[in-house]
Amino acid sequence: MLKLAEVFRQETAGSNFVRVCVCEVLETSSRHLDKLINVDEFLRRITTVMHSNDPLARALTLQALGLLCGVVGEAKQVQHLVRDALDASHSLELQAAIAAAEKYAAVSKTFAVSMCERLTQMLSALSTPVEVKLQLIKVFQHMHHDAETAATVGAIVRGVCLQLLERYPTQRVVITTLHALTQLAAHCLVHIPLQVDLVLL
Repeated sequence: MLKLAEVFRQETAGSNFVRVCVCEVLETSSRHLDKLINVDEFLRRITTVMHSNDPLARALTLQALGLLCGVVGEAKQVQHLVRDALDASHSLELQAAIAAAEKYAAVSKTFAVSMCERLTQMLSALSTPVEVKLQLIKVFQHMHHDAETAATVGAIVRGVCLQLLERYPTQRVVITTLHALTQLAAHCLVHIPLQVDLVLL
C-alpha cells in the first residue's frame, strides 16, 4: 500500500490519471483497508498532494482521504484538511471536500460536532449556490452518533433548514432537507413530533 501512496504523491505527466486509478483501488479494497500497517506513513505521502497548485490533484486527494475514513476517521490532521478544503473556490475540489466531510461526519463524532457550526454558516450564506447547499445538507444526516449529538445538531440545523425551505421551495430542496432532518429526528426522540408536524405541512 505504501507503493500506491508513493505513486499517488508523484508529480509526473498524467499523474492525475494515476491518482484516479489509486482512488479506484482504494474503493475496491475498502473492506481491507483496516489491515493497513503503516497508516501514518501512508497518510503522510497522500496528504502532501494537498499542497499542490492543481485543484484536480487536491480534489483527488480529498476523494482518497474520504475513502480512508474508516481507517483514519479520528485523525485530526485529515479532519483539518477536509475542513479547510471547504473554502475551495474550484467546484471539483469543493464537491470532493463536501463528499469527504460527509464520510468523516458519519464515522467521527468529534468531526461531526466541530463541523456543525461551519456547515450552518455555509448554508446560511447567500453567496453559497443552491447546488452546494443541497450537498451540505446531506452531511447533516450522518451526524447522529448518539442521542445527545443528534439533539444538538438537530436543534441547530432545524432552524437553518426551515429558512432554506422558505427561500428555495423547490422539490429537490424540500426532499433533501426533509430527508436529512428525518434521519436526525429518528435518533433523537424529542425531535420526532416536530419532524412529523413538518412533514405533514
